[in-house]
Order: sequence, then C-alpha cells, then structure tokens
Amino acid sequence: MNGVIKAYDPKTGSGVIRTAGGRKFSFARNDWHESKLPATGDRVDFLARGKNAAKVYLFPRKDIPAPAAQTSDFGLIAGGFTVVFIFAIIVDVFFNILKLTPNDMAGLGVILCIFVIISWVRGTNYKLMRGMATAFVLLGTAMALPAIIKHL
Repeated sequence: MNGVIKAYDPKTGSGVIRTAGGRKFSFARNDWHESKLPATGDRVDFLARGKNAAKVYLFPRKDIPAPAAQTSDFGLIAGGFTVVFIFAIIVDVFFNILKLTPNDMAGLGVILCIFVIISWVRGTNYKLMRGMATAFVLLGTAMALPAIIKHL
C-alpha cells in the first residue's frame, strides 16, 4: 500500500501513516526499513497488517532529480591547495630547495584566490577548508600590501 506519514515521534519510535483513501495505520521504528529517519510528509510504501503497517519503505519520488555526476568541490580544492602552498613556503624559507621567486609566489597566490572565489560563489561542503584558504588569502594579501604599495 502507499501512504503519507502524518506523524512520527522519534522519542517513542512510533508513527501514523494515512492512505489516499483516508485509512490510518500505525507503525513502529522496527517496521521502518530506511537509513534516514521517517519524517512527516514522507511518501511511503508498506504492507498492511490489520491497523498496523509493516515493512515501511520510502516511496521513490519522481519530482526529485537523480544525483548529479560527481562535481569538483572548490572548497576542498582551495583548502588542499592552501596546505600545499604553505608547505612550499615553509620548505623554501627554511631549506631554499624550491627557489621560489616573488613572481612564483604571486602566481600561486592568484591561483589560490581563484579557487577561493569559486568556492564562495558555488558553495562547498568543506567550509573549514574554504575558511582556511580564505584566511590564508586575506593574511597573504595583508602581508604583501606594504610591498605592493612601496613598489608603486
């Protein structure tokens, strides 16, 4: 049978399903066979056993688009790039292995700025990484500003 969850109490683990015909069926948490908890308004498919519902599953919704293909998360990219950038700076300052010039550093900084801007515009699931990248961009810009002004 198909119905809609009209009420669910997570504390007691019980709920009520109403069918299109107006019949009500009670169900318990043990009857729920999904990973997410039931919520009011969820469309469900179930077996009727008297006044109780058994084997309750979410009814597939056709109005929800299928998940899109994996896309790049620029918050994660920006954060990862920041970690590599900081590591490159530390290695260069202490060991002078990479021999980065100011132009190299500016180029890397511009790339990081682009990643940070895209992550703010598109959004991200990695807000901590984006925040770290943003803080590094702001700190780097503040540190470079006196040199830029002096050079002008």
